[in-house]
This record gives sequence, structure tokens and C-alpha cells, in this order.
Amino acid sequence: MKRHLDKSEFDQVAIEAGKLDSQNHHCSESVVIAAGKYLLGEVDPTLRKVSTAFGGGYGDTREEACGALSGGVLLIGALHGRLSNEEDDSACRHLVAAYYERFVQEFGAAKCRKLREKGYGIPEKPCSILISGASKLLLGVLAEYEEKNK
Repeated sequence: MKRHLDKSEFDQVAIEAGKLDSQNHHCSESVVIAAGKYLLGEVDPTLRKVSTAFGGGYGDTREEACGALSGGVLLIGALHGRLSNEEDDSACRHLVAAYYERFVQEFGAAKCRKLREKGYGIPEKPCSILISGASKLLLGVLAEYEEKNK
């Protein structure tokens, strides 16, 4: 991780992520860009491009995981993933599971369609709420991990 996570900055990252949604970024892109900038300093262009595919529950099908959740998973992989099958992947897997569980606990579902059935994605309850919330949850999970593994 590029920097120490400062919980006092999490709200600002979440706000920035939510604003990106209104600037024609997909949900997954918004999380990757805002939280990625905070976590990595600079987001690799390839990671930004990869995040596009996850918008709208995978290619706007709404049939799979929420793009905001997926964007966070991509960042966990960028930070804690492995380059070789001989490397330990337990931290990455643990963090993804914890992030997923918190997301479902907070929003009631992980699948895009289910979240839309709960009312997200309409002007009165825009996806930017999910995007901001997912960003903040992601940073919280990573901060807890950082604290436990000093």
C-alpha cells in the first residue's frame, strides 16, 4: 500500500467517488479512480480500463455483482494480489471476503439487480450512494487489516 490509511480522509474519498458517477463514469470506474488514487497515488491506466467491464453488474447486464463492489475487489487485488501461484494469497482472499460481507450487511445485497430492486439506481436513490458507501467500506476494511498487521 502506498500510504498509511487515515480514517479522517475516508469521507472525502467517498464523496469524490460518488461525484465521479455523475460525470459519466461507471460505478466500478468511480471506485477504482477515487479509492485507487487515494490508495495507490496513481491508478494504472490498465486497471482503469479493466474496471469498465464491471459497470452495471458486468457489462450493464445487472446480473452479477454491483460494479461498486467489483471496483473495490479489483483494488484489493491490486494491493494484495499475487504474481505467482507460489505466493500466499490468503490476505487477498480474506480482505475480499470481509469487504463483500460488509457490503451485503450495509446494502442488503451484492448483485446489481437485487440492489436495483431495493430502489438503488433511480434519481431519488442514485447509485452514487452505493459508490460512496462501497468506497468507504473498502477503506475501512483495508485500514483494519493495516492496523492488525503493523
